[in-house]
Parts: sequence; C-alpha cells; structure tokens
Amino acid sequence: METAEPAQAEEPLEPVEEPEQDLSAENVRQLNQGQTVINNFFREVEGAVFGVDNSGGGRARRRGSGPISVEEITRVTRSYVAPGCYAEARETLVASRVVALTGPQGTGRRTGAINLLHGLAEHLIELAPSYTLEELAGRDYRQGYGYLLCGWAGARLDREVTDFHVRALETRIKQADAHLVITGSLSSPPPMWCARWERPAAEAVLTAYGVPPEVVAEAAALLTADSSMADLVELARRLASGADLTEAVDKLSASGRQRVAKWFAGPARDAAKDFELAAMLFTYGLRERVFEELLARLTTGRAAPAEVGVESQAVAESRRARLTGDSLFTLEQQTGRFRGQQQRRLRFHDHAYRRYVVSELWDRCGPELWEPIAAWLDTIVTEPDFELQAQLAHGIALLAAEDYDYVEDRFLLPWAGGGRGWAGQVVAAHVLSWMCLDDLLGPIALKTAIDWTRSSSVPLRATAAFAFSGELGARYPTEAVQRLGELLEAGGREGGSARVAFAQLFATLTTATGNAVPVLRWLLRRLAVAPVAGTFTQTLLRTAVGVLEIRDAEDDGQDGEPIAARHLRERPAVAEPLARLWAAVLVNRPHRKAAMAAFHQAVCAFDERSERDCELVERLFAELARALSVRERRLFVLDFRDHVMVRDSERERLAVFLRLLHLFFDVQGVR
Repeated sequence: METAEPAQAEEPLEPVEEPEQDLSAENVRQLNQGQTVINNFFREVEGAVFGVDNSGGGRARRRGSGPISVEEITRVTRSYVAPGCYAEARETLVASRVVALTGPQGTGRRTGAINLLHGLAEHLIELAPSYTLEELAGRDYRQGYGYLLCGWAGARLDREVTDFHVRALETRIKQADAHLVITGSLSSPPPMWCARWERPAAEAVLTAYGVPPEVVAEAAALLTADSSMADLVELARRLASGADLTEAVDKLSASGRQRVAKWFAGPARDAAKDFELAAMLFTYGLRERVFEELLARLTTGRAAPAEVGVESQAVAESRRARLTGDSLFTLEQQTGRFRGQQQRRLRFHDHAYRRYVVSELWDRCGPELWEPIAAWLDTIVTEPDFELQAQLAHGIALLAAEDYDYVEDRFLLPWAGGGRGWAGQVVAAHVLSWMCLDDLLGPIALKTAIDWTRSSSVPLRATAAFAFSGELGARYPTEAVQRLGELLEAGGREGGSARVAFAQLFATLTTATGNAVPVLRWLLRRLAVAPVAGTFTQTLLRTAVGVLEIRDAEDDGQDGEPIAARHLRERPAVAEPLARLWAAVLVNRPHRKAAMAAFHQAVCAFDERSERDCELVERLFAELARALSVRERRLFVLDFRDHVMVRDSERERLAVFLRLLHLFFDVQGVR
C-alpha cells in the first residue's frame, strides 16, 4: 500500500508566537555526557533483584508504568511467601476490587501487590503515580485486567468529593471486571481501601528459597528490625547457593548501615571529618586531586593552590589518615581514558555507605555543617565537569530522601529556574533522574517535573524537558512523551529544549529499555494531522530530524553509534515506524538533506559482512520504499545514490546500497 503525502489537518495548529531558542552544541554535549554517567550507573545495578522496595541499597526498576512483563511476574511470584496480612488484603480486593497496601518502606508491598493481582488477572498494567483520584475514576480499564499503582501520593480532597470519586472508580473497575492495587503511605489512599502491610516471617522466606533447615533459625536471628524485604530475599538467595552465613549477612544493607552508624558513634569523628564525609557525598568517585581541591574550597572558602612539584608533607599525611584505621573511605586505581594512565579515585568501601552517611549527617548535624555545604554546592554547581555534575546531583538526590522540602527550596527550584545558569538546570534535571533509584522518591520526581511543565517560568519548563529526557523518562515513558509533546506544542522559547529532549529521550529509552517506539509513534501521529506548511509542522520535522540523527554519547565526548541503528539492531520490528518517520521528513525539502545524511549514517553503522546486519538494512530499505510514494521513491534513488557515491569509499558497502536501491526502489527510467 502506497503512502500519500502528509495530509492537511482538519483544524490547523496555531503558529507559535515566540521563536524557539536553540541550545548550543556544548550545552547538548554537557547534558548528554551527564546522562551517560547516570545511564551507566543504572545499567550496573540492573542485575540486582527487581520488584521489591528499593531499601536494599542501589536496586532499581527501569520502568514505573506500562505493562508488567511475564518475566517480572514469574520472578516475583516464584518462591513467594505471603505475610499474615495477605488474606485480609485479598478479601478487600475481591470484595471492593480495589485495595491499598500501606506500611513502611521495605516490606515488599509491590511484590505483594503483583501476587495479589496475579491470582485474579492474567494481564497486569502499572499506572503512573501522577494519577489523581479524579483521573483514576475517569479513565478506562481493560476487561479482566489487573492494575498496579505504586507510590501513590493521593490528594487532599473534601470528604464528599473523595467519596464521589471512590464510588465512580469502584463502578468503573467492577464494570470492566478489573482489579486495582495501590501502594502508598497511610494517609494517601482513601481509608476504606487501606490494608496494613507487613514483611513476611523471615524463617518462612528463607525456607521457601531452599536455605538448609539448620541455617534458617540462625540466619533469621541475625536479621535486624530494619532489615528490608530486599535484604531478606538477597540473604535467602545467597544462603541457598551455599554462601557462608557470616559473609552473606555482612553484605546486607542493614549491616552496612550499622557499620556507618558505629563509625559516627566512635572516637574518630570530629568536625573536620564531618566536612570531609559531606564533601565525598557530592564528589563520589572523582579523582583524588579533584576531591581535595573541592574540599579545600569548602573548608577554607578558597580554591586549593595547584601543586606542580612534590606533594607537601601535610597533603601526604592527610591522604594517609583518610584511609587508615576504621575509615569509611577507600582508594581505587582506575585506568584513564588517555594513554592508559592510572587515576586515583576516592570512594566509600561500599557504595551503599553513601546513603547511610547522608542520613547520619542530616540527623546529627545542624546549620553549622549544612549551611556551608549549601553555599559550597551553590558555587561548584557551575563547574563545567560533567562527572562532577552527575555526582553532585546524586548526592542531592540522596539528601532528598531525608528532607525533600529542603532540597526543593534550597537547590532544585533556584537551579531549575535558571539561578545558576545552564549548569544548574542540568544538575537539577539530573537530581530527578537519580531520585528514580528510590521507589518512594521516583513518584515525587515525576510530580515535580510535571509541576515544572505547568510553570510560567521558561527555565523551569526547559529543565522539566531535560528531566523527562533522562532516567525519569525511562521509568515513566508514556508520561514523558506526553509532557514533552505538550511543551513542544506550546511553543515558546523553550521549544528548542523540548526538541533536544525528544531526541535524548529516544536515546535514553533505546539504551535503558530497548523500546523507544513511544517517541516514534507520537511524532508519526502528530505529523499525520499537521498541515503541510506551518510553524509547528516545521518544529515537528526538526524534532524528527533530531531523533533520527542522534548518536550515542561516548565518555570522551565523541559521537558514537547512531541510536536509530542501535534500536533497529536490538528491536528489528522498529524498522516500520523508523522508515515511516524518515519518509515523513524526506518528503519535506527543507529537511531532506539532514534526513538523507541521518539515514546514510544509520545504515553505515551495520556491517555488510554480517548476514544479520544485511537483513536488518534490507528490512529498513523495504519499509522505506513502502512508506514513500512512487514519485518520492524515484527522487530518493537519485538523491541517495548521489549522496553515497560522494561519501562511500568502501566498494563492498557501496555495492550493497546500490543493490538495495535496485531491489526495493526499482523505478523504471531511473539510471
């Protein structure tokens, strides 16, 4: 079936009044490199246990909305042990079709919710926590499906209004023969749905995972009252695989928390050590010299003098003292990017210590520590070092777990609002990305970004766009596409930010989840109804070009593989929407050259000597031919042939391209 040219919209969109404000290449590079640091960190922890609360220290789920995969359902229902409160919660769910699991973090509410729904519905969908009660009552529910809403903040509504929406929601759920399980704090859900949740008995969980009976009682006794469900499951898995009990317990997050607390209660602690630990929270894993220079700026109010010659005795002694005794620090040697040079990087003995140190410092110290820290952060946030910006943002996200209101007022709003320039906006966006590591903070990050999109402040709206292009978008892809689309349609000076964010979201989703189709579908839907000419149509086309030509950001700042090629390699079915988007841009002459270059770069990323790569390129060519009209196929053959003849020096690749043009674009009369 041949595709016609883009149709005229029935109701033409109004042109934007304010010109878009393009970002510089350096701005985009800085944003991309910082996001790469965050993506790499999330990739490292993806091998951990998913489907439980994140209190186990560094565990993450990559997606917080959308269909729950069969693999995840199987994983969290296998060896599941129901707590004593399970029967009551299930009774409420069956009777009302809605139940809200309330209780402390780390009790396994999400895992429990999936198990509750799994017995009543074959297909499960997770809803974004940004839903209001009114929106829940007004949305449609699929017949026989189970729905999960984690980390819901609820809303403070009048009693009569709440009761009205509750009745409407229960009616909709019942009519669809569906079920809904909510997790949240005790105050967030309506009380008639609440069921108190608790962690199952440790002995039962250990036994279910196959821990030898003679070890079960001893292991259960070693768990502390604040051991999370994640800790319990991790311990059970280690012991079931034959690990030593003492070593297995020592690796739990609760043990790390106790070690940090013991250090703070010991004799080694003093004000200087507090400042040193606080500085490490925001400079974690950076080179030792960078840490020392930034620490000097914190403790003396000036930059440390550069040392060119032999290190002074004071510096050497300080370094030794930092690493001796029961110190929480450790030094790692890491090979640098250039010439294989070894770099000394400071870290904690365990990455999880970072969270516990934040908690201890926040509980034990007052303005005498945190006011200088805040002023210091307000200064170094402008440093043009993407590693520093990413780690600074991570530290602030950990602080948000202690007091989000303080973080929002002191850092997020001023920086996101442009108070510290472009760098401050980037760091504020990164903070929301890091908050997604925590199941409780993820919904707060989502709500914060949504609030910023509705602000009258142009910098706040632009920062929201950047936030949705990162880990926040990977966790909530549907919401990210929707909000970025709204910013793009609203136009204005932040339009350039929204365009860049769409491309970055495409890269983030491809890298983090392997599925960036929501971005492609949104663009295709909007282009299908956009007028042939118009300001917003040009904005859509420029956005599409950005998506098609974006490349992976390497650690050294160089451009890597085209993201479109990576997506096609990982998900061959994406050839169809990718080709349709390329076709939509190719037929628009002002953007044809850029689209042609992006297409060429994408197909050049494949190896013509690989049978599978050749099949993928053939599929993309076939889909593109199908998406173009006969006239446009003729023009594409002429232009693409000229393009590759000038740029491709490899004969084998050139032969492949010419063969594919003949095979799929065989237009009579074209020579």
